[in-house]
Amino acid sequence: MTTMTAKLFYDLHSVKTLLFRVPYIRDSLVEVAPGEKFSTCLKGKKILDVGCGPGLLSEGLAKLGAEVTGVDTNRELIKMAQSHSSQNKRLANNLPSYIWTDIEEHSIACAEKYDAIVVSEVIEHVSEKELFVESCVRAAKPGGKLLFTTPNRTRFAQFFLIFIFEDVLRNLPKGTHQYDKFMRPSELQYMLEMNDCFVESTKGYFYYPWGNNWEWTKSKIFGFAIEAVKST
Repeated sequence: MTTMTAKLFYDLHSVKTLLFRVPYIRDSLVEVAPGEKFSTCLKGKKILDVGCGPGLLSEGLAKLGAEVTGVDTNRELIKMAQSHSSQNKRLANNLPSYIWTDIEEHSIACAEKYDAIVVSEVIEHVSEKELFVESCVRAAKPGGKLLFTTPNRTRFAQFFLIFIFEDVLRNLPKGTHQYDKFMRPSELQYMLEMNDCFVESTKGYFYYPWGNNWEWTKSKIFGFAIEAVKST
């Protein structure tokens, strides 16, 4: 893995990115009462971060008390995640666990183990999406949540993510994304429903590279988030 690629993962999972994703995941799993401490609101929740990269999202969830496991097929990123988490004093008593593996293998070993499966900007890089979704669902407990965020397969997303971000601004290495691997919300919803899940919500988001900001939007023309529940 090149230094440029490693930097990409940190750029995409920066503090601003975490401020966008972590509250979405938190609010999907628990209701935080006024005055309640965020630092313990996910205590007792077992969360699987699929395609965890360098682990910053895993760390963000662990800081809220969750028992987090991160899996990734890139061994170097797993090493980076382990090293980064071990240096964070706030995680001294609740370190995420990182495993060099894929979700297909992990879901067989850890079937129905997790309260939530988080898949953040990963499925758009997967070739065998049906098997991938099936494996994510297998790892969730009955009644567990599955949360995906991913670009939409639209020409708008292709223009921004591939042409602008990769070719013009070069925020991303060329070839990071392949348009034909992008998914539409209806396609991901269908796969989840075929695996006995009920989709509770779908909403759009947009990424502004000049400020490294993510915002929720009414339109799903750029990217979307899906929240589903596995049947009991």
